[in-house]
Amino acid sequence: MTAYAALAALFLLSALAIRRPELAVLALPFALPLAVGLRLARQPEVRVRLTLERERALEQDELGVELVVASERPIERLELLLVLPEGLEVASGASTLSLRLGWDDERTIELRLRCLLWGNYQLGDIRVRARDRLGLLTWEQQFDRKTLLRVYPLPETLRRIVPPVATQPSAGNEVARQKGEGLEFADLRDFAPGDRVRSINWRASARRSGRGSGLVVNERSPERNADVILFLDTFADARAGGRSTLELAVRATSTLASRYLEHRDRVGLVSFGGVLRWLTPGMG
Repeated sequence: MTAYAALAALFLLSALAIRRPELAVLALPFALPLAVGLRLARQPEVRVRLTLERERALEQDELGVELVVASERPIERLELLLVLPEGLEVASGASTLSLRLGWDDERTIELRLRCLLWGNYQLGDIRVRARDRLGLLTWEQQFDRKTLLRVYPLPETLRRIVPPVATQPSAGNEVARQKGEGLEFADLRDFAPGDRVRSINWRASARRSGRGSGLVVNERSPERNADVILFLDTFADARAGGRSTLELAVRATSTLASRYLEHRDRVGLVSFGGVLRWLTPGMG
């Protein structure tokens, strides 16, 4: 549109400056499409909706994104751009595309994103550019359809975890030091009134019977859970080789939390980075 207007104005001003009316005739091929385009142009009414396949993922996971674009009026050419934050990339499909919409038309665009780095991401910065039939006018619009995507670090490999010093009353995978109802064998003792018959160790009792002793029963250790508190220092961050101490600390904390939660332990978190943050122990 700017080029057409500039050429039309150039010929008209030249015709006035040098008093040559034929130059005004040369401005008609540029002024006429411009006038028709302005007469027929209508502000497009575009609607955009964004939907995520899920709102939580792990690093290197792929997830689907659905974009729905609709318009009541026809749009000859609509350019659409989904702005991706650093840490996400397109795995399949395209985040930039061009399409044409008719009357009351609706299009669904599907693409898949790959999560490269853990963190919280706001998806939904969508920018559209519409052009009229003659390509003279352009309308631009930005949509804010922010949707939170949480990407968690991949757990690292652990050979073993530190056993708890003490256990809690709730059921878990940790063998308690005290004796009671459970699955893990702890010791043998003499049978006493009130003991269950199924607790009798018949093989050990048979060996004792030859020596004149009575029945013996199995003592077991119950399986209990533990309270685990992880401390994350976020006060300082040193970078080298594209990695940082904070990133390594977060990965280690996430791995430990995942492993202890698998053991049905309650995990709490203390984060210190100038401000002390406390996450009370829970089971997930």
